[in-house]
Amino acid sequence: MFVAAAAISPGGDETVKPDDLTTSVLVFGDWLSPGELEEMRLQLGLERLRFKVVDPAARPSHDIVLASATSDRAVAMIADYPEPGTAMLWSLLPWVLGLVVAVGGFVIVLAHQGMRSAREGKDLAQALRAAKRHAEHQAFHDMLTSLPNRASFQNAIWRAIGSNTGDLALLYLDLDHFKAVNDRFGHAAGDHVLREVARRLMQALPAGDLCARIGGDEFVILAASSNRYELGLRARRIIRSLSEPIPHGDEVFRVGVTIGVALAIDGDDPETLMKSADVALYQAKEAGRGRFRFAERAPAVLDSVVA
Repeated sequence: MFVAAAAISPGGDETVKPDDLTTSVLVFGDWLSPGELEEMRLQLGLERLRFKVVDPAARPSHDIVLASATSDRAVAMIADYPEPGTAMLWSLLPWVLGLVVAVGGFVIVLAHQGMRSAREGKDLAQALRAAKRHAEHQAFHDMLTSLPNRASFQNAIWRAIGSNTGDLALLYLDLDHFKAVNDRFGHAAGDHVLREVARRLMQALPAGDLCARIGGDEFVILAASSNRYELGLRARRIIRSLSEPIPHGDEVFRVGVTIGVALAIDGDDPETLMKSADVALYQAKEAGRGRFRFAERAPAVLDSVVA
């Protein structure tokens, strides 16, 4: 129960005589329910309103203290006042949360798009690198046999001559009877023969030698050797390999090869070395084909026939 008392004095009341001046007290009381306490809190705009037993001598100055007439205890009505701007903050909170969610969603979308763009960019970069490698391969390789082409061979021979340490030779190859196969059975058969020739050449050559197709039925080999005996063995091995039958469907083709060999000497350039090997090739063909001949850049060398 909530009880309050207040002293009453005559003051300006003319009905009260001076000799009647006595002290009067007005006392009133009422039950203060939790609901009424909550209604009071809402009307006053307080965060919290409660009663608490306190020491009257040490009570806070801003609390409402209800002293007891029969004991040294007191009951204080304690109120928690809201911080400035709290009401506004709570009213704006839904909008702030909505804005945070919207911005967060936008950031997530941007991040997803960024990751997708990064993946697409990576895929594009890989595709461009693959296309570049393919273009470079096509620019420096024969499309039919996948061997290095004339341009690739020219680059290689320039580099080899520039760093020549004396171990360098050029073998110039020309197929025998290839034109007859091409004319009789068509270009598809001729292409099959060229691919098979390229495969057999790669099998016959040691590591370090470069084989290229420079056009038609002509091939060249840049050998990392100047030893005539080794080069002779290499040429014989190639002639035997290419003399073997080449099956194709129901047909079997037989071709051969003639080879001119030129050893590099000081002062050579690619054109001079190629010409020397070409001359030796022509001389070997004149002597009967299916053989090899060294270029006569030194004392003459007899023809070598593979039995």
